[in-house]
Amino acid sequence: MKKFLNSFIIALAIAVFPMAGFAVAQPQRAIEAAAVSEVAIRAVGAGVEIVNPTDDAITVEIFAITGAKAARHTLGAGETETFALPAGIYIVKAADKTARIAIR
Repeated sequence: MKKFLNSFIIALAIAVFPMAGFAVAQPQRAIEAAAVSEVAIRAVGAGVEIVNPTDDAITVEIFAITGAKAARHTLGAGETETFALPAGIYIVKAADKTARIAIR
């Protein structure tokens, strides 16, 4: 019984506390470069903010949860745009990113 209990405790410890030696660290510069080139979609106040840090123009489409199109806009390279929306749930598509946003 004592041998089983010891084995169980060791297995539990391994499952709960994974070994740090197996993690692969990425250089900080690679993480920063990836974060800069990604389109951001976020809820702000009573609207949605879209950030386009890329060098290309992107198309932004906002749909109500019912499927009705609420807005369509072309966002230029390096631009940020905020869309005022009434309370509700929206699906926002910008470039290759899609997000579900709730406006209260």
